[in-house]
Amino acid sequence: CLSQGPAIINIQDEVGNSYTQNKPPLVTKKIYVSWQSIEGATLYRLTISKNVSTIFSWVTTETGCLIPANTLEKGTYNWVVEAQAISGDPLLKEKNYYSFSSAQGASVICQVSE
Repeated sequence: CLSQGPAIINIQDEVGNSYTQNKPPLVTKKIYVSWQSIEGATLYRLTISKNVSTIFSWVTTETGCLIPANTLEKGTYNWVVEAQAISGDPLLKEKNYYSFSSAQGASVICQVSE
């Protein structure tokens, strides 16, 4: 079981504008999101939403994600990362067990600008 979700470390564009420095990333640049590693996690899911609608979602084994330029529009977004731990065989053909655990980190509200 995962006991905690990953915290977002930074949201920064390719020229150095960063939410941790109160400089909104630019939508016209690539944006890199990084988060802490969680022991036992096999996958991470990044979800970016605006007004309860998912705008961008990505699943990776890494502790970061590169968002292409112009994927987002100017505005305020909710950013969250969920860690998942999956083991066994979901069809129970090769192993007689299947295990799934997930833990979501705290949401980050981050504005992006033009």
